[in-house]
Amino acid sequence: DSNVKRAFLTHSAGKLCTFFGAQKAKEVILSHMITFLNDKSNWELHIAFFEAIVDVVSQIGERSLDVLEALLQQFSSH
Repeated sequence: DSNVKRAFLTHSAGKLCTFFGAQKAKEVILSHMITFLNDKSNWELHIAFFEAIVDVVSQIGERSLDVLEALLQQFSSH
């Protein structure tokens, strides 16, 4: 359900990154969050993603750069 995904992004993603630490946050949280972008018709979910990604990436640190680079390349190809 997209409401559950939005609630996760809004209220839990950053906290879980703190709990799991940078490596697990990258492997589990960030990779899972990116799948939320597959729902192309839900603009509210996309907004929640981009609001949450700032906190998540800041907690993961430079380990997130390779994932973010691939994500940005995907957007530029559409």
